[in-house]
Order: sequence, then C-alpha cells, then structure tokens
Amino acid sequence: MCAEEVREGQLTTGRTSDTYIFMNSTVTISQLQAKAPAFVREAEKQGSLSIARHGRTVAFLVSRERMEAIIETLEIMGNPNAMKAIRAYEAGKGKFKDASCLDED
Repeated sequence: MCAEEVREGQLTTGRTSDTYIFMNSTVTISQLQAKAPAFVREAEKQGSLSIARHGRTVAFLVSRERMEAIIETLEIMGNPNAMKAIRAYEAGKGKFKDASCLDED
C-alpha cells in the first residue's frame, strides 16, 4: 500500500512495509513520532486523525474544536429535557422554545 507523508508542508507518496493511507486520516505511531507538529496541524484541519499500531487503530488525535463539539453533544444527550424536545421535534410534535428552558428541572 502507499502512504502519504507530510514533508515540508506538502504531501508526498512513499512506500514502506508498515504504511497507511493518510488521506483516510490514519497514521502510524512511527509517522506521528517523526512528524508530530505536522500531524497536529492536520488534525486541526480535518478534526481528527487515527493513530495505528501494527495495522490497528489504537488512538485518536482530536482537534480542540471537534472535542468541544463531542462534549457539547454528550451534554445534550445527557439532558432529559433536551432529548425529549429533540424527539418531539423529530416526530413533528415539537415547537420552538428558547434554549434557556432546557436548564429548568
């Protein structure tokens, strides 16, 4: 397989025995160690990168923006009033209210 690596800010294609497709947002631990700043910038642009060891994803490098969105989604999903309002809206039975009503118990 071909892997694309970041060299001097440009994508170049190289061949190694342990490679992954960069365009699918997966890099090896070795690639990350060698070029961490470039991959952090790429995660900031794309939202996240998968980190693989021996062909299996073992970790994710997630941008701050993506992580904040994940936390916000989890907070909404953990709010019974918000989920009730979302289900009602999806069923066509909901009405729009000010978001501050979700803070009420």
